[in-house]
Amino acid sequence: DFVVVCCLLNDDTRHLIDARKLALMKPTAYYLNMGRGPIHDEKALAVPLYNKEFGPNTEEPQCKVR
Repeated sequence: DFVVVCCLLNDDTRHLIDARKLALMKPTAYYLNMGRGPIHDEKALAVPLYNKEFGPNTEEPQCKVR
């Protein structure tokens, strides 16, 4: 399964993908953000990436956690 996000950044889409939505993903799913800016909550995304909770063969995540 793939979750592909392709949308503009605005008040309605900022952090559209949050910890709750990430937790719904299957362990075999891939997340692809094609949008610009903080469509996803980077802090919420960092935890499952580092713990390899989804995305088989996930390499080092390329997100900055502030």
